[in-house]
Amino acid sequence: MKRYVFLLLFVCLSFVVSAKKTTSRVPKWVYTMTKGSTIVSTNRDFSSIISYSTPEFIGYIGKDYHKMDIRFNKVCMLTNAKYAISGNSKVRGFVCPFSGMLEIIETRIFKNRGYGIDDEMKGKFDKRGCCVARFQLKESYTAKGSGVFKGYALFFWYTKKDDTLHIDDIDSYSDSYCNNLYSGMWTSYRSHRTKPCGWGQWRIPNSGDLDIGAAEFSVNPKYKANGWE
Repeated sequence: MKRYVFLLLFVCLSFVVSAKKTTSRVPKWVYTMTKGSTIVSTNRDFSSIISYSTPEFIGYIGKDYHKMDIRFNKVCMLTNAKYAISGNSKVRGFVCPFSGMLEIIETRIFKNRGYGIDDEMKGKFDKRGCCVARFQLKESYTAKGSGVFKGYALFFWYTKKDDTLHIDDIDSYSDSYCNNLYSGMWTSYRSHRTKPCGWGQWRIPNSGDLDIGAAEFSVNPKYKANGWE
């Protein structure tokens, strides 16, 4: 009997540990923004969502939240989950080309995402979902002050009744609306120093007290001298 109880406790403990590993697979900011969704399998090409460029990214680098411009010039699907990305970064006037990979690790569907303002999209789409991904973008090694961006990304989409894929702008009327979000660390090639970084459309994820805007992105005055003026 004792042996049976011990075995049962071991199985339960293993389940709890496994559950914790699952929820800790992604950063807290990603986990928070994907609540109410379930993981699904898909063979869809998301390159049109990843490369969506309206509006341009808002970005920062460093603990002092210095302004950083990020642009994706080309996004190409390589496999069901992997995408090649090339583009450039701009910090303190220095433009640096980069190339790298984005790998989707979770595709999710929301159970009750809503239909937009006054339910205007009710009956006009099939599914609303998101993708969680890891990214690594390597700047040109020969460029001044270059390094590697590495972290997690999150983007939202929906499909219409005819199965066509669209950027999820259904809630774009909302003050908190954002999409194509990236957050991670930048590591210098030469010094190996690391800096936090992030960028996104409309808002920047995981950016502390940088954004104090209610209706839209607005830079905290104490950081304005860091390239935001």
